Amino acid sequence: MSTESSSESKYTLRFPFQIVPERKIPKIDKPVTQKYGKLTFLLKQDDPFYIFEIEGFHSEKAAREYLNNLWIGLMWVMLNNGMAFNANMVFDTVVYSEDPYKAAENIAKNFGLSNKGRGKVDGLANGNMPIVYPSGKIVRTITMTGTVTIGLNVHQIYGLLFDGLSSFSDSQVNIDQKLKTALELFNAHFYEQSSSSKFLTLIMALETLTTNQVKHEVAIYLIDQWCLQVVQQKEQFKSDTDEYAALESLERELLVRKETSLRRKIKAVVYNTLSLNGNPDASRFAQRAVKIYDSRSTLVHDGYLPPNELQRALSEAKEITELVLKMKLREAYTKVKHG
Repeated sequence: MSTESSSESKYTLRFPFQIVPERKIPKIDKPVTQKYGKLTFLLKQDDPFYIFEIEGFHSEKAAREYLNNLWIGLMWVMLNNGMAFNANMVFDTVVYSEDPYKAAENIAKNFGLSNKGRGKVDGLANGNMPIVYPSGKIVRTITMTGTVTIGLNVHQIYGLLFDGLSSFSDSQVNIDQKLKTALELFNAHFYEQSSSSKFLTLIMALETLTTNQVKHEVAIYLIDQWCLQVVQQKEQFKSDTDEYAALESLERELLVRKETSLRRKIKAVVYNTLSLNGNPDASRFAQRAVKIYDSRSTLVHDGYLPPNELQRALSEAKEITELVLKMKLREAYTKVKHG
């Protein structure tokens, strides 16, 4: 098969998505069509996906650009009705056939399908991903299961399971709530759809493990002096005034400033956990943790990280968080065993 472009005047955007398992869109046994401006929306179900097929675009570029509009629209549905969704936002390329009738026969043969009444197939694409194609073309999609072979056979899984049970259950390990939450967040990152959300979830897991630490006494002295000045200023205003509210807010901020920054807390939890467990690279890992936290700050404040930087930060965040959690879990076991 070969990829071709078409000069057809109208294009179709096909967008598959999944919603959270506990939700279902009712009355969709048959495709439901609605007009919206110059576009025609068709919504149908093809387990495990719901699929929008939107016709009426004047160019392939316009259809591709509309994906962002559709995503925002679905976000609005989610915010107003709780219908969370998962979707791949990367376009697949339709592979067109030189002989549509022969292609239909081959697809039927290779996938064990009946070709009766199918006629021809102009192109083939991944049913899990968005695609754009000329509206006059017949494009078949192959939907993948979305599962990935994890590289472990059942005996290896049992081996790891029993290793965990024998390592941690004999002394009734009592995992504190912070570690439990961090482990849950690490587990949750595997279910996130985008690299950005995976990365931020991993950083949240590290944040959960941090503890409050006060600044150096020199800094604390200055903050106490500033707090005293704020208290004196507050006495000049009534409690229901804007001035009083502003000063009270400033006082709370100053009290928070007695603690070290979250950036330093992240560095400390990585360094302390690794060094206490005899890891000779504790300092190096702590410095890497600071860098990925800086990447987190850029992503949160700017909303964007270059793809290469994001992938690097995600890989390092996973490595560091996984290592820290393993050691934290063994710490919990050791405390109970020797407690």
